[in-house]
Amino acid sequence: MNVVQVDELKIAVKAHNISLFSKRSEFNITPKLIRIFEDAGKQAWKTLNYHDVTGFRNDYYEYYDKKLDNSGYLGIRDDRLVIERPYGSDEKLYQFNKARFETFMYDLHLWEGHK
Repeated sequence: MNVVQVDELKIAVKAHNISLFSKRSEFNITPKLIRIFEDAGKQAWKTLNYHDVTGFRNDYYEYYDKKLDNSGYLGIRDDRLVIERPYGSDEKLYQFNKARFETFMYDLHLWEGHK
């Protein structure tokens, strides 16, 4: 596992998933943060195709944590990432699968283009 920290957000990369950890729940979106997410995606998956793939298991807004039997939420609001951790989680905020990550990065690049 490779862990990169940006401010107070830890981005943990394993083969086929990316997890976010922090005590905080809101983070400024910066070019550095976007670049680190892009690098993390390249480490986790061999190929990525950023595109709008909303639908079951692809929409990144909600993620279900099996271990905690609860959901977490991720959104882009203004210039911030806003994350609601699953109930019962101390630091784990969110976990991406490939489809959710592709959709998230698509939206993040749309956000970046409108700034």
